[in-house]
Amino acid sequence: MKWFWQRRKKDAPVADGAVAVATAPRAAAITARPAPSAELRDDLLRFARDVLVAQGAHVRAEEDDLLLATLPDGGVVRYTTTLARARAEEETTLLAQGAAALETFFDDAAQHARLVALRLSPTSTDPTVIALERLAPLAETACGRCVGRGGEGWLADAPTCAACPLRSGRPALTWAEPPVAGRALRQSETWSVELVYRLIGRDRRGRRDEWLRLAFDSATGRMLTPIELILLAAAQPATSPADSRAMLAAASARAQERLLPALDTLAALLRQRVADDYQRRIVEVTTTHERLRRERPDETTAIAGALDRELASLAEVYGVEVEARLESVAFISSTSAQVAIEMAGGVGPTVAVDLGRGVVSGPACAVCGEDVRAGHVCARGHAVCARHASVCVQCVTPRCPVCEPAAATTCALCGDPTC
Repeated sequence: MKWFWQRRKKDAPVADGAVAVATAPRAAAITARPAPSAELRDDLLRFARDVLVAQGAHVRAEEDDLLLATLPDGGVVRYTTTLARARAEEETTLLAQGAAALETFFDDAAQHARLVALRLSPTSTDPTVIALERLAPLAETACGRCVGRGGEGWLADAPTCAACPLRSGRPALTWAEPPVAGRALRQSETWSVELVYRLIGRDRRGRRDEWLRLAFDSATGRMLTPIELILLAAAQPATSPADSRAMLAAASARAQERLLPALDTLAALLRQRVADDYQRRIVEVTTTHERLRRERPDETTAIAGALDRELASLAEVYGVEVEARLESVAFISSTSAQVAIEMAGGVGPTVAVDLGRGVVSGPACAVCGEDVRAGHVCARGHAVCARHASVCVQCVTPRCPVCEPAAATTCALCGDPTC
């Protein structure tokens, strides 16, 4: 590799009697002012820059199509996406689709992305602000079925209207008295595991790939919403937890519950797209062998055996195959805070606020202990999920089973609870 001040120029002719004076390259390098770093114009160069920085290299954009990097071992490399520059400069490597250098970057990025540990930057320094924002009462336009209005318990936790807060990941709560303040109790670092699976399906027409992202809380095993990409981009590298193997094993076991339905769905899709062709081939083969039976009644046994073999061959040819491969694992660290909600009449429920994700876990149900994603909070601060809270079918008034343990009156006509 040669720096710009090391390149020899053609010797200028020296006049008779003149003395040629050579300028020291080091002095030239010291006195020369370094050119400002250029903005890379190409996505491939920006990708290469990010990979090199992750490797610990010192990277500089000499021009908008030229990337120069000093590797940790002291080596110097140059990359460009301009073919003319690569041909003119022997020491500059061309980055292009299919080039060995670019494939090396892809492999390195994939290898480092398979197992990472990240720490989320807090979206806010005050967990009470997040809690009060995310626990806002239902909007006037919300139908309220998600919290059990009308006695339709099977709708609990399911978004049923455009204004339902469940669509944006917020708890859907009705409040006897709206929350007015919050008090942070304690903060701690929590870990979660995010898994990315590649679902691969194969049939006669070829291969179909889908990706599934799953996230789980390491302490409770509760399923989380995968982190938004904008938050991942702002995350900082972290050290993997000491019990990472146990955390990964627990998350993988929980992931099986979601993988099996996803694989069944993919298999059904593949079977559906070849079903017509498969049935047509079965009809053709069966019709042909029936004709042979009529024409050769003395060979019925052999023809039946041949039919079974052809049907088995068709089943194999038109069969579908699905599998799930774990593509990457991310251990995510985030700051979590416990916040006590205060209502006008007194203290309300306590919720967990994830400062890194900017989300709130619903309060624990006073009956079953599960997180209340949809339900009611009574005047005494008892949070009850929609499956255990009863709502009068006439006046639509929620009833707290903790404050009123006696069974509700049941309508003789429709069977719904009524006051």
